[in-house]
Amino acid sequence: MIRYDPDKWFGFHKLIQLKGSVTLTVLPRCIFAALLTALVNHMDTIYFPKAPYAHQIFTFGLSFLIIMRTNLSYNRYWEGISQVIVMHSKWVDSMTQLLSFDELSKGAAGAAGPKFRERVVHIMSLMSAVAMLELQGEDDPESYQAIVPFKPGEKFDFYKNAREEGDDDENAELDIEELPVVGGMSDLEFRELMRANQEDAQVHYLMQKMVRMVSQRQQLGGVAAPPPIVSRIFQELSNGLLGFENAYKVARTPFPFPYAQIVQYLQLAFILSCPFVVVSYVDELALQMFFTFLGVFCFTSLNAVASELEDPFGRDANDLPLRFLHFQFVNKLNQLHRSQLTDADNEALRQDDLPAAKADTTAKVGVRPSPVSVQKQVLSPPASPGDFDEGVGSMMAELNLKVSASGGALMHQQALRDVFDSLDQNGNGVLDHDECRELCGKIGLIYSNEKFDHMMKKLDPDGDSQVSFDVFWAWFKKKTRQNGQKEASDLG
Repeated sequence: MIRYDPDKWFGFHKLIQLKGSVTLTVLPRCIFAALLTALVNHMDTIYFPKAPYAHQIFTFGLSFLIIMRTNLSYNRYWEGISQVIVMHSKWVDSMTQLLSFDELSKGAAGAAGPKFRERVVHIMSLMSAVAMLELQGEDDPESYQAIVPFKPGEKFDFYKNAREEGDDDENAELDIEELPVVGGMSDLEFRELMRANQEDAQVHYLMQKMVRMVSQRQQLGGVAAPPPIVSRIFQELSNGLLGFENAYKVARTPFPFPYAQIVQYLQLAFILSCPFVVVSYVDELALQMFFTFLGVFCFTSLNAVASELEDPFGRDANDLPLRFLHFQFVNKLNQLHRSQLTDADNEALRQDDLPAAKADTTAKVGVRPSPVSVQKQVLSPPASPGDFDEGVGSMMAELNLKVSASGGALMHQQALRDVFDSLDQNGNGVLDHDECRELCGKIGLIYSNEKFDHMMKKLDPDGDSQVSFDVFWAWFKKKTRQNGQKEASDLG
C-alpha cells in the first residue's frame, strides 16, 4: 500500500510518481491508438456517418461496464481491509479478557498462570502470522521462513526499500518481509502446520488448539470467572475467525471471469474504433492524436485501476499491508501480556478494614436462621404465644408440602416423626429441655426462660421436662385442628 501526502506540491506530486501507478500499464495502448490515428489520417480512406450514434451507444455500454467493475473492485478492496481489522480486533478483545480473567486464578492454578498466558499469547500471534500467509496465498514451506521471533522494542524499517529508491517516508510503500511471532516458531509447530496445510486448515488448527487450552485451563482452576463470562472469550475468538473467513473469501474468489473478459473485448474494440471516430470530426493531426490518446487513456486506466483493486491481498505496491498489520497486532498482544496495574490502580482497589455489617437473615422471605445465629439474636419485645402459633403454622405448611410432594407415599405422622428424630440429638426417643428450645429456634422464635417454661407446660403436661413422640403427635393434631377452626372463623 502506498502512503502519500495529498497536499505535497499542491497535489501535483502524484502526477510524477510511478510506483503504484497504472500509467505505465496503459501507456502502450494509448500510444498505439494515437499512432493508429496518424495512419488513418495519412491513408485518408476513412468514411464515417455524420451522426455517430452507433458508436456512442457502444461507448455508453463500455462506460457502464467499466464503472461497475471499478465500483465492485473497490468494494472488494474495502471489504478485505475491513475483515482483517475485524479479525485482529476480535482476537485482541478475546486476549484482553483471557489474560485478565486468568490473573485472578488462585492456588496451583495461579502459580501456573504466567506460563499459560505466555503460551496463549504465542499461539495467538502465530495464528495471525499464518492467517496473513494464507490470505497472501503463500502457504508453501519456504514462505514460513518469514516467521521470526518477536523482540519487544524492536523497530522494523518499513520504508527501507523506498528510501533506497529516493522516496521519503510520506510517499513510501509499507514494506516488511518478516512476520514476528512471540516466542518464534518451533520445528514441531512447523511440521504440525505443514500437516494442517495439506487440508488447508492451518488457521483452524491453531484456533482449535487455543480453544482446547482455554477449556482445559478453566477445568484446572484457571480463568477465574463465571462460565457465562468465560463464554465471551470463545465468542470473540469465533468472531475473529469469521473475520478471517470473510477476508479469505475475497482472497480466494476472483472477480468473475466472463465480466473481466467482455470488458477486455470491448476495450480492444474501443482502441481500434476510436481513431476512426476522431479523424472524422477533427481536422488537425496533432489534435486527432491527442483526443484519441485521451479517450483511450480514460477507459483503459479505469479498467487497470479496477484490476489492481479487485485482489487486495497480494504483494504488489497497491495491495493491503498485511504484514504491517500483523506487526501492529503482535505489538498489542505484547503490551497486553506485559502490562500491569499501577500503584494508583491498586490503591483504588484496596478496601479499608471496616467492620462488616451483619445482614438480617430473618428479613429474607422463606429463610430461617440457624440455631447458632438464633441464640446470638436479641428480640425485643419477647415472643408471645401468638408468635409461637404462627411458627407452628409454618411447620405445618412445610409438612403439608412434603406430604403432597410424596404423592401419598408419606403421611403426616411419618413426616412429623422425621422432624422429631432430627431434633432428638441424643437419640433417647424424647425431647429434653434443650432440644425443645432448638425446636423454637427452628421455627424462628426465641423466648425468655419464663416464656419458654410456659410453652413447655403445653408440650409437657406431665411436667417431667421430657416430651415423647406420642405427646408431640397429640399436640400437633390439636394445633392442626385449632388452626383449621381459626381459619374457618376468619373466612366466615
